[in-house]
Amino acid sequence: MEVRVSEVVKRPYPQLQGQILKATPASTSVECPEVGTTVTFTPETTDYQATLPRRQWPKKGQSVRIDYRYLDGICKGDGNDYACRIKHYPLVSR
Repeated sequence: MEVRVSEVVKRPYPQLQGQILKATPASTSVECPEVGTTVTFTPETTDYQATLPRRQWPKKGQSVRIDYRYLDGICKGDGNDYACRIKHYPLVSR
């Protein structure tokens, strides 16, 4: 999907906020945010292994391509299992 960065959110921890300009799902069974919605995310490396250093984050007003992925599963918290979704936002290109 393509996102235009609109703001750098500093609390509770640094993240980017942007508006989705274009979204193309990989298949019909995949959920994809709708065009025009706002997402808050932390940019990751293309291998999903680390967060990008802040100096490599896109700047406010810049448009970037993101390969949005998510993992659905069962998380454990306080001894209670619950359904959860882990979201990944690796930058594809600039």
